[in-house]
Amino acid sequence: MNTIHTFIKLLVAVVCLSPAFAQVQVSAWQIHEGNEGVIEFKTDDMASRIAAFDQAKIPEPSDTKWELAKTQSDGTVDYPDLGKNVKKCAQQLDFTYFQTSVFIPKNVDLKTFTVSYDMADDGARIYFFNSNNKNGSYQKGSELIGNASKYKEVDLKDQLVKGEENRIVIVQYNQCTNNSIRGVRIKVNSKEVVPAVLPTKFRLHAYSISGNRVEKGSDYWMGYDKSAQKKNAGDGNKSYYEGKIVSPKNATVMEFEKVDVDKEKGIIALKLLNSPVPDLYLQVGNDKNLTLYPGTPASGRGHFYVRTPEEKEAGGLNYISLETAGYPADGGWFLRHEGYVLKVTQANANARKDKVYRQDASWLFEPVK
Repeated sequence: MNTIHTFIKLLVAVVCLSPAFAQVQVSAWQIHEGNEGVIEFKTDDMASRIAAFDQAKIPEPSDTKWELAKTQSDGTVDYPDLGKNVKKCAQQLDFTYFQTSVFIPKNVDLKTFTVSYDMADDGARIYFFNSNNKNGSYQKGSELIGNASKYKEVDLKDQLVKGEENRIVIVQYNQCTNNSIRGVRIKVNSKEVVPAVLPTKFRLHAYSISGNRVEKGSDYWMGYDKSAQKKNAGDGNKSYYEGKIVSPKNATVMEFEKVDVDKEKGIIALKLLNSPVPDLYLQVGNDKNLTLYPGTPASGRGHFYVRTPEEKEAGGLNYISLETAGYPADGGWFLRHEGYVLKVTQANANARKDKVYRQDASWLFEPVK
């Protein structure tokens, strides 16, 4: 009887854990102050305030002026004061934009997907972009306008497309004195979803090795071999170590400290905590391989963005991907492993069709003390 009970408990645990790789995934909210500046437009009645949204020019997702949005401790977007650029009340508009990306696996039972805000002043509307709505669309009635600027929740379940990235943009405008938006949140099946936040100190599991993985990461980690120290005669003969995928049995697992380089843009450097020599940082070499090299990185070679994982099956767990910031210059290069070597590969359309690439560019983070 005890054996049966144990089996049932294990079965329940597996059933509960397995869907973790098929959860809805939401990226960190970003803010853009708009490229159009203050627009001359009269908003002296409700009809004109709704028509004001037609004046918005939503920035492209790749626009370099997007920055990480401020959030509350619970992950909701919160801007009690966005500034006052409007000088002529009800005669001018000043737009601000907020964006996030959402991935919904095809096998998720999506009952509701709601985007809401606690308040907005003077107006806000929720837009969505995907393969069915390439130019963007919105649900009528999703606006908060003027004196009606109280809690609003919109269910986009039937507008979002499973199995692909859906872009959600909130267009907010100021047309008089107060300029704010507060409590923006996303809920899936009535449960709030917030992006995974990389801790200050952590280490990184490989998602899989040769296509094999387990629910909580593979048995391999991002690491280095102390015995593989090398010299770079062209840079004062400084020592460096090659980054590799390692087993803890025969090499050292890297333990990183996240160092903010540009907090508003979300750019970080990765400093090695368990370092054999002082002040080692993870950096991209000329051969696009990753090395541990001494000295605070001064360029994109040692600067990274934290992104949602390239392998979308990792949604719902603490998986991330790391994109180099400014190197190579054409962008879209992600840290991955190949043949147990750490390198960067460009995430073009062909690469993203390859499951091996997607898995090799996704990392499960684990906090360290």
